[in-house]
Amino acid sequence: CTLNWGTNYTATYDFTLPRAIDADVTANVDLKIDGLLPLKFSCVACGTDCTFTIPVLGKKVTIPPQPCPLLPAGENKGSKVVPLPAKSPVPTATSVKGQASLTDATGAVLGVVSIDAHIA
Repeated sequence: CTLNWGTNYTATYDFTLPRAIDADVTANVDLKIDGLLPLKFSCVACGTDCTFTIPVLGKKVTIPPQPCPLLPAGENKGSKVVPLPAKSPVPTATSVKGQASLTDATGAVLGVVSIDAHIA
């Protein structure tokens, strides 16, 4: 699909979680930028800032924390408006491919999402 800058999109979801996504869950991101540059970082899923640096650009990014629990155990159903900024935060066209996962304190994988995006 194609998403346009400066547009609000609504994400609809319907899934069941065996446990809450709280402060003992880690979000792990493992991407390749333009098939070449690794972007790999891990952050607590909620409750604290997530800060990482984009390689080569040296740009430090901080994602503000969401309150815990991020998601409760059981059924999760609803929608959320996701606004895209007016213009791309990336200074040039690029592609990103890889995956993001959630792991618990034991390292067990709770879920994985594949990512394949082209940013213009």
